[in-house]
Amino acid sequence: MNYLPLQSRALRLFVCFALFFAITVGQLACGISGGSIPPGRAAALLGRVISSEAPTVPIKNAQLTLIVTPDNGISTEIETRTDANGNFSLPNLPAGVNFSEVILTLKPQSPDLRVQQIQFRIPAQHTATLIAAVTRVSTDISQIASVGITPTRITVDAGEQIRFTPLFKDALGKTLDLPLAATLLLTDDVGALKSDGTFVANSTGAVNVRVFWYDGLSSTASVNVQTPVGSGNQIPPAPPAETN
Repeated sequence: MNYLPLQSRALRLFVCFALFFAITVGQLACGISGGSIPPGRAAALLGRVISSEAPTVPIKNAQLTLIVTPDNGISTEIETRTDANGNFSLPNLPAGVNFSEVILTLKPQSPDLRVQQIQFRIPAQHTATLIAAVTRVSTDISQIASVGITPTRITVDAGEQIRFTPLFKDALGKTLDLPLAATLLLTDDVGALKSDGTFVANSTGAVNVRVFWYDGLSSTASVNVQTPVGSGNQIPPAPPAETN
């Protein structure tokens, strides 16, 4: 009987052990994640930047810087600018399995307007609509201690429209009568959001409309969109998209 030298046998045992370890780890990895990280599903963000003091006035050439972090990936920085009508569109944001976390910094071209920063999530495969309102530096907003939104909870029929307005309060909880628009965000696809805060219910479902203000202030309204009674499950067509 022929025997392998001791060193050769040791080398063969090491190779066999390494191969077994690699196969085992590979099987475990495939059992956890299918052998790879699930691909992200694209999200989108579109909207308009307006003057808080005059919501019908668009803010052109404003710079939007986004840090987008998918729930299963790494952060990506994206920049864009508003067009002559204050509009912007980002159709292919990095998205994870469930959502992407977004930190948005809005810097108007004019030094007379305040920079704003907000943070929010966009669900995967959803299009979020943002109506961003920026104030003049000369506008006194020091009294504002909280921001709300009205109505806070409402049920509407598909095809209906409802206007949301911000509710400002001071440190004592007193409502402030300030003719200012605030930033609004819609992160679901059941409706559309106009510059004046009007929500257009396009399809049935539940949705949140968020309001943002400076210094990290925010609040949320809940909307339930139902099929109109007696409609025979026919939902009225959506109105044309806002273009000016």
